[in-house]
Amino acid sequence: MENHFNLIHKVLFDVNDTDVKYSYDKTIHEIFEENVEKYPNRIAIYLGNRNVSYIELNHQANLYALYLRQQGVLPNTIVGIDMPRSYEMMVAIFAILKSGGAYLPIDSAYPAVRKQQIISDSRMKFLIVNNSTYTLDFDTDCFILNLENTFIPHINVRNLPKVNFPHDLAYIIYTSGSTGTPKGVLIQHHSLVNRIEWMQKEFPLDTDDVLFQKTHYSFDVSVWEILWWSIAGAGVILLPSGKEHDVILHAKLIKKNKVSTIHFVPSVLRIFLSYIETDFDLDTLSSLKYVFSSGEELDAHTVDKFNRIFQNKFPILINLYGPTEATIDVSYFICEKNASYEKIPIGRPIQNTKLFVLDDKLKPLPIDSPGNLYISGASLSCGYLNNSELTKQLFIKNPHLSGILMYKTGDIAKWGHDNQLIYLGRNDDQIKLRGLRIELNEINFQLMQHQNVQSSIVLCLTNDNLEQNLTAYIILKNKQYSNNSSMLINFLSNRLPHYMIPANFVFLENFPLKNNGKIDTSLLKSMQAISK
Repeated sequence: MENHFNLIHKVLFDVNDTDVKYSYDKTIHEIFEENVEKYPNRIAIYLGNRNVSYIELNHQANLYALYLRQQGVLPNTIVGIDMPRSYEMMVAIFAILKSGGAYLPIDSAYPAVRKQQIISDSRMKFLIVNNSTYTLDFDTDCFILNLENTFIPHINVRNLPKVNFPHDLAYIIYTSGSTGTPKGVLIQHHSLVNRIEWMQKEFPLDTDDVLFQKTHYSFDVSVWEILWWSIAGAGVILLPSGKEHDVILHAKLIKKNKVSTIHFVPSVLRIFLSYIETDFDLDTLSSLKYVFSSGEELDAHTVDKFNRIFQNKFPILINLYGPTEATIDVSYFICEKNASYEKIPIGRPIQNTKLFVLDDKLKPLPIDSPGNLYISGASLSCGYLNNSELTKQLFIKNPHLSGILMYKTGDIAKWGHDNQLIYLGRNDDQIKLRGLRIELNEINFQLMQHQNVQSSIVLCLTNDNLEQNLTAYIILKNKQYSNNSSMLINFLSNRLPHYMIPANFVFLENFPLKNNGKIDTSLLKSMQAISK
């Protein structure tokens, strides 16, 4: 009994002994401004045809930050951005932060319905774009600031007086919502500073390092790609928009710009490793120090291949885990080169972050016992924008630490015997597809809005090569359209991002049932799909 108690105490408190000092009193752009003073002429952004120094980026951001304040941006004012990855995107993000506002990225490829949902739900007052022909297909009170059509005089603008504080908002990212409407996650400066400073402490960049910004800015991995380098005197290269899966271009840019730090979703990492596995000069990747992977479960086969290719030289591979509601990542695991793995852990909590595996009564579970994963600490979001009901439902009092909240992730996990956390899956219909967070119920909700859909179920299927695809199983009201998937694809294309549209459709008379009356999803998965 005593040994059982000691084991629970160890995983509950010893592993969670992560409290360290960090720049709690600073905003993220203040730390950037300190580095501008230290490294004014170092290259901040590598653009291919030209390079931008720290002082040049800072000056440009100050100009736009001043303009935003003149337009009425105050602390916690939500400022949307709708533009491709570019130097102008970087300037806009730094300008919004410096003005005191919080940035909210919107994917330019989103259908009008999705954009309208985000703009309306967020009640944003400003939207920055960089396209002289930009228009919205719906009415909004949001003021559109078009950088191409806006003249801002190039005066000598110093850093603006401080107006916001560490508990003010830094950014909002919208994620898929099970009710059919995306939800906005609110992240404060102090949480972001803690996350970025942990990364710099654990995997330090120096002034010669170059980070690869390749994640779309509407997903939270992009946040550390956009900002980490700026607190270290390092530089960043921007991947051209739409090239996130172009591993050949990735390799070329790593070589050309001597990239030291890069992130891959596991599915893209597998493609990258297959490309460089044979007939490839690994010396062209010798600048790499850190390869981070997150967004999906990292499998042991991929780790083995990575370690076999790079052996005892070149980069280390780090597995990261975390939901958007906890500032990007909350745990990490370094994949040792000479180790053999059956399953890759998600590791231990980062600084000032505590992880709990609890039963349904919120009691702590011992090692090797699966349970619900909860998160507490500095990483925690302050909830969902304009959605207090969902915030109260998922951000609850922590019964083990007085006076603080914990977030119910919906993930199932267990502590391993080496006190490393192991991810086991979900207890709901949320999935990660190629690193993109999707609520399957949101797709079902939209399918059910079609006048000819009687019932629908959407599943994420994985083949033997670990490739994932969405498959929709449909019962139609009018059976004469039984093999017409195009009508549903067109319908969904006007309502959902492209990555949420099923790759396959299966039209059925009825759903197969188990003896208890529940739908037999194992039988569904075996049925022939009609590819779109």
